[in-house]
Amino acid sequence: MTDHDTHDGSESTTNDGRIIDDVSRRDVLKAAGASAITAGFASSIVGSASAVGIPTPWLHRDGNLIKDPDGNQVVLRGVNIADPARLARSWRSKDSMGVFEKATNTDESNDGGWHNNILRVPTQPQDIGDAGSGSIGSMPHNDDWGPLLPGQIDESDLETYFSNYIDPIVDAAEEEGLYVMVDYHRHFPIFHQPQHEDDLGDYQCGSESFENDIGFCGERGVLWHSEEQASQLDGYTEEYAAELDQELQMYWNFVAPRYNDRSHVVYDIYNEPTGPYAGDWGSPTEMPSTGEEGEGNAAYDAEENQQYWDMWVDRAQPWIDTVREHAPDNLVTIGSPRWSQLTYWAPTNEFDGENICYTGHIYAHEGMRPLSDSFGMAAEEVPVFLSEFGWAEGGGRDGFNFLEGTTSEYADGFESFIDEYPIHPICWNFDHTWEPSFFVHDESQDGDWVIHDYEARPAQWWQEYLYENRNNDLPGSDSDGGDTQAPSIPSNLSVTDETSSSITVSWSAASDSGTAGLAQYNVLVDGTLEQTVSAGTTSATISGLAADTSYQIAVSAEDAAGNTSGTTTITADTDAGSDDGDTQAPSAPSNVSIESTTQSSVDVTWSASTDSGGSGLDSYVVSVDGSPDQTVSAGTTSATVDGLDAGTTYQIGVTAVDGAGNESAATSVQATTSESDDDDNGTSEGSIATIDARMTSASTGDLVQFWISDETGNQTWITGLEWELGNGTSGRGWYTDERYQSTGTYTVTLTATNNEGETSTDQVEVTIS
Repeated sequence: MTDHDTHDGSESTTNDGRIIDDVSRRDVLKAAGASAITAGFASSIVGSASAVGIPTPWLHRDGNLIKDPDGNQVVLRGVNIADPARLARSWRSKDSMGVFEKATNTDESNDGGWHNNILRVPTQPQDIGDAGSGSIGSMPHNDDWGPLLPGQIDESDLETYFSNYIDPIVDAAEEEGLYVMVDYHRHFPIFHQPQHEDDLGDYQCGSESFENDIGFCGERGVLWHSEEQASQLDGYTEEYAAELDQELQMYWNFVAPRYNDRSHVVYDIYNEPTGPYAGDWGSPTEMPSTGEEGEGNAAYDAEENQQYWDMWVDRAQPWIDTVREHAPDNLVTIGSPRWSQLTYWAPTNEFDGENICYTGHIYAHEGMRPLSDSFGMAAEEVPVFLSEFGWAEGGGRDGFNFLEGTTSEYADGFESFIDEYPIHPICWNFDHTWEPSFFVHDESQDGDWVIHDYEARPAQWWQEYLYENRNNDLPGSDSDGGDTQAPSIPSNLSVTDETSSSITVSWSAASDSGTAGLAQYNVLVDGTLEQTVSAGTTSATISGLAADTSYQIAVSAEDAAGNTSGTTTITADTDAGSDDGDTQAPSAPSNVSIESTTQSSVDVTWSASTDSGGSGLDSYVVSVDGSPDQTVSAGTTSATVDGLDAGTTYQIGVTAVDGAGNESAATSVQATTSESDDDDNGTSEGSIATIDARMTSASTGDLVQFWISDETGNQTWITGLEWELGNGTSGRGWYTDERYQSTGTYTVTLTATNNEGETSTDQVEVTIS
């Protein structure tokens, strides 16, 4: 393997505004390290910060290309998010609109800016049913467990789900200027949960309760074939296949007309059909009837798979017909058998209908390399969306072999492939839990987003790739410069507010008569680009300025083709401030609390101080055991203290400082870092599950959260989890929390049971002060 290539550029800007000559922003991100934190996910990004802002006209297929109404080739690039109803679970601390806002915020302070022009939104049957139940998180599923059996949702569930979770995303995407792919996301086979029972239990294939259930456990999940096709698949039952058809018809009869007048909505008919497919599944005329493993999967291009592709086209054509009946203009995509890895066969037998595209999903599967063969050959003849791809160091939290890899191993291959072919790449997943996740699971379940290390996941590489291609292949523009007309110059630039450290300006909107459409405004300070804001925003605040200083503020308009107007300029002065004779210190910060800890760091937050002395609040000083550790600006009320020792208690203090240098009294809180991995934490060998505590010390009334780490292997799984929280409170499941009301030390006990009836116990102590 070779190292990841760098992409030299003349100038690039880091998050703090510094100019880095002749170094790519990707190199800057790599050098910056893994744990770049963007605080405050709930801040209002939509309408107030930089957004993607591309035109979203109707798109159509032209051979193997996607084009806009003017004939410009369009390539859509973006990310998947988690199911929006799944995001509503309280422990995640990031709802779907918070995720949308971050994924579409192009400001440099947001991990360098996210320039997604399409979001793929999975809609899972189990989450649709969960939303319809009226109690999010009510299903007996962990976050990664399998779906409901087909036929368990109805139209009332769909109405509740789409009204609450999908409509807001579709509306926001239309306002902000990007495409949305609505995805019927059935993929994972049924496992752990027989017969849709509430109680998890031991389940054997071919049990008495499911005589012919070869197809419904382990890797043999929800089969896609029809009753008529079942005769070609010896040993298979058609019962659930019939219910799957009914579910898909109901789903698309409901969804297709809902957004049939929205040009920015793409319909993904079926995420990942699983079996049957060739190899482990036999051939269309012969298959293992015992439920035992076959000889392994046939290669994607094995001749036997042609027959399965043909069967799939016959099976899925009615679903496409239903969508086309209700939504003749929306772009449509569809997967293929074997988890959408038989895209290779699409050109040999296409679906009937207009504007139909095909999807491919690929992670670290070596059997699918080279990508130029498995997906590239098809992309030369039909439009291909690579709607899931990525990798995870060590296989991610679950250790999956098909995910295992690093950025150095896989990024070059993916990048070369998607640059060489007209592929529409949508990376998986803009989440902290669904692997490969962009954000660190244990550190992103609060107000922060902690992006993974450059090597560990695709996140930082993909952010950089999106940035580099932010103006390429957009609707209304092409690389040959089809639109060369710049927007008009913004007018009526004026100062609306100023302080000793900031200036706020506003202007009247520009217009764009070219085909590309207005994309953004550029705000410059003394001739240097300071920030960009979306086309729908006509004001900006420039912060971090010196007191009593004059600045030249300029604004220009830019369209989606990269054409930039001339600038309108104004001279503005910051206030002088009034620190003369100010001897009054600010108030002490209040509500200082520890949000989370790791083995080497502590996240601390506080409520803002006030200053009535005249010079104005300037900064906060964070100290560790009485010694200053760092200074943060007056507008920031959180900090991460790094470089600490594991299993150690520290006194974290915060003071406020005004412009005259007066410092408040300190407000302090005690924090204990997590124990190191090799410390004895009450865990014995052979554990089924262990406790993953977010903090082991807290104050009375603080929310103390507990997750579990699954320690089972491939042959066993967790069937029961019981919690005792040390204060008489008990709980069940993969997560629990408690607000302890009395000081003291509490022993938290987790008892886990697996499918073989074995149990294990893990304990952790929590100190409340």
